[in-house]
Amino acid sequence: MIFRVLVAAIFLLSMPAWSSSIDEQIESLRPVIGGYPPAIESKEQLATVVASYEKVKSELDSLIAKNPNDLALLFKRGSLQQMGHNMDYKKAWNGAENDFVAILNTDPAQVQAILALATLYINSSIELAPKAELLFRAAQCYSDPTPNEGAQSGLFFAYYYQGNISLAYRQAALLKKLWPNNGYEELFNMAGDVLNRRNESLPDTTKLVAASCDKSADSSAL
Repeated sequence: MIFRVLVAAIFLLSMPAWSSSIDEQIESLRPVIGGYPPAIESKEQLATVVASYEKVKSELDSLIAKNPNDLALLFKRGSLQQMGHNMDYKKAWNGAENDFVAILNTDPAQVQAILALATLYINSSIELAPKAELLFRAAQCYSDPTPNEGAQSGLFFAYYYQGNISLAYRQAALLKKLWPNNGYEELFNMAGDVLNRRNESLPDTTKLVAASCDKSADSSAL
């Protein structure tokens, strides 16, 4: 079963006056299509959501056509299309990937874009979990030696979907230790349940070290 995870991302660049309107439109969609499955209960609601999605997407397309190198705009559109993928909107996945990759080709140090692309991969297919792992490790490079929560939590899913449940279990234990109030007990129990069903011993969690930077990972995953 594929769990779709979200990375709460704030692109820290100066925003022009129109930005608040775009942001408000995107945020209005987040409670409905920000996760999977989307919170859509009827064909009528779906039509309304699609119309709202297409409206803000069209506005972003126009702005980017005039400012193709605006990384903040690209990130907004990529994030919107990432949500569009949750409702299986045609070509949303490819659009999101293209926008995040375009950002990283221009500025490989944009951590939120690295995390967003990694999240897109980990939420989409088990086959993409290795690429997601590389990206999560690359994101860690920009905060070493301080653990980056987005990168470290993403690594849990990367390990889990690659079948390395013991490593995922230890990663969940680390997440619980570093961020005890952020709900990581559920991931810890989930990995532990898998190991118990397999009659495998639970790994030792007395010594836990956060995954460190892999400087070669970002380019390898693009």
